[in-house]
Amino acid sequence: MRRIVVTTVFIVLAFASNAQSYKRNPSENNEDFIKRSFSLEDLRYPVKRIKSWDSTKELLIYLSDFQGQYNSTEQVCYLLTPTDSNSYRRTLIDTLWGEGGENEKQIDTIFFTNADKDKEPELIIMLKAEAHSPRFADNDVEGYYYQTSIYDTPNLILPKPKLTYLKDISQKFDEELEGKVYNSKSGHLLRREHAKYKTAKAVIALLKNMGY
Repeated sequence: MRRIVVTTVFIVLAFASNAQSYKRNPSENNEDFIKRSFSLEDLRYPVKRIKSWDSTKELLIYLSDFQGQYNSTEQVCYLLTPTDSNSYRRTLIDTLWGEGGENEKQIDTIFFTNADKDKEPELIIMLKAEAHSPRFADNDVEGYYYQTSIYDTPNLILPKPKLTYLKDISQKFDEELEGKVYNSKSGHLLRREHAKYKTAKAVIALLKNMGY
């Protein structure tokens, strides 16, 4: 599967936005705050909230359309870390590129658990995307693709411009299909596929078996 790549322009923008603090108005909800702060007309998916690994802060994670292309399957994933009661710093998590044979990725589950040898737990983002067979494909696929990406622990005091993607451990949870594959001509069911790691419980179990 093609690995997520972040272009130079997004790295530059991440460093610029990291130095900036975004003030939240008292009456704003998460969606309104993000749309106003980053000049977004709309958000495809609700903003995700998660307690920091030490439970001292509530972090916000949201998806933004790649370069404002609302109909595109490419999206950018950001983390907002509160620096005080009403101000946030933004960190680039990753760019999510659309794959052939699937619709845009959605954030399915977010949690913290240990995935390396240090004491602090890592950020786990589980993604899913509805299968969408390309035109003239030999097979039709029905169901969802699941993928898990793992990032080093976010810095809560001095948020970095971009999170560190842990490639080696993330590749243990490469994209899997939960669904059915049909012959596109005959419509006959060819096989059923089951994703091993579509739940947080399954991901944590494998990490523990690996010694984390």
